[in-house]
Formats: sequence, C-alpha cells, structure tokens
Amino acid sequence: MRRTNPTLIVLLFFLSVFIFFTLSYLFYSEPTHDYTRYMKQWDNILSGMNPWANKSNTYGPIHSYLVYLYQFHWNLPRILFCVLYFISSLYISLRIYKNALMDETTKTIIYIMLFFNPLFWVFGLKFGINDFMMAFFVVFGLIFYRNKFDILAGLFFTVAILTKFMPVVMLPFLIVYRTQKIRFRFLFTLSYLVSSLFILGLSYLSWGDKMLNPLIHVAERKSKVLSIFRFFRGDASPLRLIMNNPNIDWLSIYLCLASLVIFYAISIKYRFNNILSSITAFLLLLTFYKVGHLQFYITPVLLLLLWVSLDYGKIVRIRFVLTSVYLFIIWISFVSFLYIISSKLREARWREILGLPNFLISAFLIIMLIIYQYYNRISIDKSTGPFEDSS
Repeated sequence: MRRTNPTLIVLLFFLSVFIFFTLSYLFYSEPTHDYTRYMKQWDNILSGMNPWANKSNTYGPIHSYLVYLYQFHWNLPRILFCVLYFISSLYISLRIYKNALMDETTKTIIYIMLFFNPLFWVFGLKFGINDFMMAFFVVFGLIFYRNKFDILAGLFFTVAILTKFMPVVMLPFLIVYRTQKIRFRFLFTLSYLVSSLFILGLSYLSWGDKMLNPLIHVAERKSKVLSIFRFFRGDASPLRLIMNNPNIDWLSIYLCLASLVIFYAISIKYRFNNILSSITAFLLLLTFYKVGHLQFYITPVLLLLLWVSLDYGKIVRIRFVLTSVYLFIIWISFVSFLYIISSKLREARWREILGLPNFLISAFLIIMLIIYQYYNRISIDKSTGPFEDSS
C-alpha cells in the first residue's frame, strides 16, 4: 500500500483552513481601513468625478478600472485581491511541495508563511488593500519572464505597475542586463510599452493628465511607520541631539535613486542574475522610501518565497542567506500582528522606532542577496542559475 506523503496532508489542511476562514470573513464583514477610501473613489467615478481629484488616490489607472467590478457588488474587488493572493500562494506552495531538496520541516514553515501570514489576514482579508493584486501580477510576470513568455510578462507588468507604480523600479533589470554580453529583451519591452501606452491613452481620454498626480504627490508624503526616515523624525531620533524638529524626509527620493543606480551598475559589472536583481531593487526601494506602509511588503515576501522554491539547493550553500529571508518575513509578519492586536498602534510612541529595526533587517537581507549573487554569478548561456531553469 502506497504511503501518503505527510507534507501533502499538511498542505491540504492549510489550504482548507485558509479557504474556509477567508470565505467566511469575506462574506460576513464590513469594509474598513483603505478599502473604504477605495469605495469613495469608485463612488466618485460612478458619479462622473475624476478619480484623481484629490491627493488620497495614489494609485494607477488599473485601480480606477476596478470600478466596473465594484458597481456589481461593493465586495467584489476585495474578493479579487484575496483570490489573486491565494493563486500566488498556491503556485509557490506547489513548487515547494515538488522540491525534492527541501526537508519536510522547511516546507511546513514556508506553507505557514504563505497561508497564515498576518500580513495577508490583516491587510488583505480585513483591510482589502490592492497591493495583493499588484503582487499577483508581479509574481506571475516574473514567472512568464523566466519561461520566456515575454509578451505575457510585459502585459502582467503593465497591470502591476498601472495598479501601483512601485514595480517600475524592476524594469531596467529585466530589460537590459549582462551575461557574457549585454542583452536586451525586445519582446518584453515592446509588450510592456504598447500595453502601457494603450491603457494610459484610454485613461487620458477618460480623465485627462490628472492620472499622473500620484507621481507628483510622492515627494509630498510624510514618512510612515516602517521607514527609517520616520525613526529619524521621531522622539527617539539621535538627530534631536543637534536639532529641535529633525526631518530628513527630503533625502528619501535621492537615496532611492542613488541606491538603485549604483546597484544596477553593480549588477551589470558582475553579471548578476537579472530576475533576482529586480527583486533586490524592489527591496532597495522599500528600504529607502519614506512611505513605509506594511502592505508594500507583500510583493517582496511572495517574490522571496518564489525564489526559495525555485533555487533552494543553491541558497542553502551560502551561510545566512536563507536565514536573512526568514528573518525578514518573520519580522514583517510580527509587525503586521502588532498592527491588528493594538488598536492604539497609530498613537503608540514606540511605533516611530520600528523604522530602525526594519532598516537593519532589510539591509541585512539585501547584503546577503548581493553576496549570494556575487558567489553565484554565471553565464546564462552555459549554465542555469536563479530562476533560469524553465522546468
């Protein structure tokens, strides 16, 4: 008699619990947090107003087109966000399940990180935040890119970036990169540009150039909870030793740009794998971006677990790389848990210090990813590396 794989039983159990509680909450809960703001924006669109008439709409045009789901039922966009997260997590968990190099304990830990992560239960299920939609299209955009389905990859990145603009920092690493020679992904670039111009053109005809307001207002926003800049303007800031009201938020944009340009040059010089480099670029953006919202981290969490599922055998060869990934995900999960159990977290003074440990943990992860890339740099022409195996 064939023995049932215990990991399969664990996975099926987690999936069952996840689906049951997700569906139960979705159908018996009221809108809250950011989702109520989304509803107001969609109501404005239905009444003929411009969705970018005020600064609260920091999203791309794809978010505004969700009004066509919203007009059928107020909960449909939130259900879509949760379904897309479930599909992403299911795909990654199946890759984990099929990974023969990974032990059963590690697989179970990753299943828990996917299906019982407070980041999803708080910001996806309860708050209904659209980052989960963006994350889905980034994850599968990279999967299509990895498997050389460049037209689909370009389309998926268009939807991701025109939902929220942050994944745009990944594009340079995916368009032009170096193996033995400089490479240019023409079809991917063409697909992205054509589909982006088409959607932006439709949006311009509908709402004019106000759709670019989120890019303009990004410099005006204050530093938030997980940003190192929030720490530097808080009561515990060491800058208070030399100034009364420290605020260096203005440095954020410059540090984001500088770190991305420097890392791109490094990735070209040392022939880093461009897909893993694009993930590192997203992490660099979050590390130096002053608006440190927790929901921004769902995309790198899924991407890191996807990377682990595909390249586990090489990751464990270099000390502390997997540890840095686990530490980062556990930290983000822990802060998400704090967010929901403390109704006074917004007013708590200790909230302003979270940016410091977040910066240190993120920096540790980025450094380990760079070390991993340096010791595993190879030519895609001659061998397979992170994400390059198309099996």
